[in-house]
Amino acid sequence: MKVKMAVIVISAAVFVSAAVFAADMSGMSDKSKMSMDSGTQMMTDQKAGSVNNEFCPVSGLKAGAAQYEYNGKIYNFCCTDCIAEFKKNPEKYIKAMKKNGR
Repeated sequence: MKVKMAVIVISAAVFVSAAVFAADMSGMSDKSKMSMDSGTQMMTDQKAGSVNNEFCPVSGLKAGAAQYEYNGKIYNFCCTDCIAEFKKNPEKYIKAMKKNGR
């Protein structure tokens, strides 16, 4: 009985997580989704090294699923808007990350 209940609870948690992720993705443009997919693929293939930053270099908020590769390193961002801002002047944000110990 306890095992069946645990399976039900875990299944429900996975379903809710997938629904939340899908809802987050629904507001993104196809181009943004492709950027995220390619960033995930790059990490899987280990083609680029990850910086493993916990906070977004642009906003300073907790980094999420948005990723961007720059100079062979993958940076994590809170959203795709911050990636667009980062692309304007990457060195500025990388310098600030190093200065702030992020």
